[in-house]
Amino acid sequence: MTRPLIRWLPFSSADGPHNMAADEVLLESAVRGVASIRVYTWDPPTVSLGYFQQCEERLSEPRLARYPWVRRATGGGAIIHDGDLTYAIALPATWLRGLAPACWHDRIHHVLAEILRKRNVPAHVTEGPRPRPEQLGYLCFAVPQPGDVVLGRVKIIGGAQRIRHGALMQHGSMQHAKLRDWADTLPGEIAEALGWQAEPAPWTADELARIEQLARQRYSNDSWNRRR
Repeated sequence: MTRPLIRWLPFSSADGPHNMAADEVLLESAVRGVASIRVYTWDPPTVSLGYFQQCEERLSEPRLARYPWVRRATGGGAIIHDGDLTYAIALPATWLRGLAPACWHDRIHHVLAEILRKRNVPAHVTEGPRPRPEQLGYLCFAVPQPGDVVLGRVKIIGGAQRIRHGALMQHGSMQHAKLRDWADTLPGEIAEALGWQAEPAPWTADELARIEQLARQRYSNDSWNRRR
């Protein structure tokens, strides 16, 4: 049986506006039927805020105030991207097979936990009731939630999603030092575990132009970043 083909984009390191623009372009391409997976890092180290967070609240966290920052198109709490590895997966609506987005979130994180366990990192996916909003705080990694990957009681992988015209984009921060060593192979391992065939391929010229446009007009723009 032929496995679905997912595009494996090159590893990259970019600033916050370009990283978030690239992930939005992944979603736009998924709407057009193209599945993609990539991993990347942040240069310079950057704070990403969840879509619904108040931007001025970050100044109450001393660790956040010294970093440049960008607002994500996905929800969740603020993340310090400093030495982490970030994944992004975008799937057309036809790939979702009727599963709810939350099911895909957990499925991807179970795969990541299994990849870690194969490398003798005893990670697992949290279960149980979801904390109340007032228990979560401003930082994404402060309090593990169901579906997060943890090592002991420490959250090491969290993810967030955006849906558009039935297509899904999920990205997440992986904050375990060993994961940086596997950046070259991780997308292929994720795809294999999910039953896909990953094929290395570059961004198209149109996608690269769109990334530059979104980075400039949206993710570097105060009208987006300071909207809350």
